[in-house]
Amino acid sequence: MAHFYSRIQGHKGEATRCGAKSSGIHAEASGWHIGTRSELRYDPTLDTDVVQVYLTGGSSGNYSQLIAEFYRDGDSFKCLRTNFPELLL
Repeated sequence: MAHFYSRIQGHKGEATRCGAKSSGIHAEASGWHIGTRSELRYDPTLDTDVVQVYLTGGSSGNYSQLIAEFYRDGDSFKCLRTNFPELLL
């Protein structure tokens, strides 16, 4: 059985992928100029899975910035770090 599982839906239907504890799993969704990538991996130091969320430049850009990293601790979620770009309000 896979340690990680990913699902994506587009106009051609749904696709799924599995990832092992040793390999992790990565998923990316992109527009022309903006996108997101998430990476899930097992952290042996924390003895738990960690999620990293990146902001990207989309399919036409070469930009990638880690904006948040989380893990679950029992019934709550913990933030290891955040690095949000400037908010435009």
